[in-house]
Amino acid sequence: MKALLAELEQPPPVLGNEEQRASRTAVVDHAHRALAELHRAEASAALRQGRSEEAVSAARTALKFTLRIHGEGAIEIVPAYLLLAEATLALGRHSQVQELLSMANWTVVRAGGRVPNELRSAMHRNFGKLYAAQGKLEEALTELARDAYYASLQVGPDHIDATTPYFHMASIFMAQDNTEAALAFFDRVVDSWFKYLLAATSAGDAASSVPSAQLQAASNMLHVVATSRRQLLGEEHVAVGEAFFTLALLHAWQGQHAEAQGHGEQALGVYRGAFGDDHGSTADVLALVQQQQEAVDTAE
Repeated sequence: MKALLAELEQPPPVLGNEEQRASRTAVVDHAHRALAELHRAEASAALRQGRSEEAVSAARTALKFTLRIHGEGAIEIVPAYLLLAEATLALGRHSQVQELLSMANWTVVRAGGRVPNELRSAMHRNFGKLYAAQGKLEEALTELARDAYYASLQVGPDHIDATTPYFHMASIFMAQDNTEAALAFFDRVVDSWFKYLLAATSAGDAASSVPSAQLQAASNMLHVVATSRRQLLGEEHVAVGEAFFTLALLHAWQGQHAEAQGHGEQALGVYRGAFGDDHGSTADVLALVQQQQEAVDTAE
């Protein structure tokens, strides 16, 4: 990569005809795109792993090459601004995040109706997370509601891709001691993932059909939901068992059998206490636990 960077930084050679110039331009453009994607992937991975400084550095480089490809003001540069903003927010640099998001928003406003709903959703989500970090909770809720709106337009209100704004809104309601609203939005997260995982498992879909970052985010969200429900509703509440059952399904789908078994056993204890051994839901969890135990034993 260093060699490629060094070559790109050199003055372009004097080329004799239009065909040679066009070929050189195509090669440079391809290299810029490859480098932008490489640094974007590095930034995303570093961000997931909590290496915020590295994430910012890689995201800044990704933005640099994206600007070279598309130019200032192109709608294609907005994802690069949002990635850099997210990485910068992890470092608590709120004023820089505000500037980056303002630039992204300016680009979106200029583009008018040509902006995909997915991109509008991501931009409002970043604004919501910034405002939440600043303690501007009402402003954060407004932005996250817009995030949920555009995500719903893109994929539908019950799709797993729409669960992230619901989760962030629930977290804010928790901070405001609005327990009823928080639980309602946590319900949306669990219901969407539970239905999706049941359908995916029945259809034989591979876990690789969902990005690994999204699967990790889902695991984190469901852990928070389970913990919050247990604190608010008590350990024996069915909703607690439901959250652990969904976590078990998520890990089982990824082939993480020990984790799936552990969460399944937590769900099984709740369901047995609430419904008894003969209930269909208890039987479903028991079957999952047994399957995961067999997989663990086989691996050993």
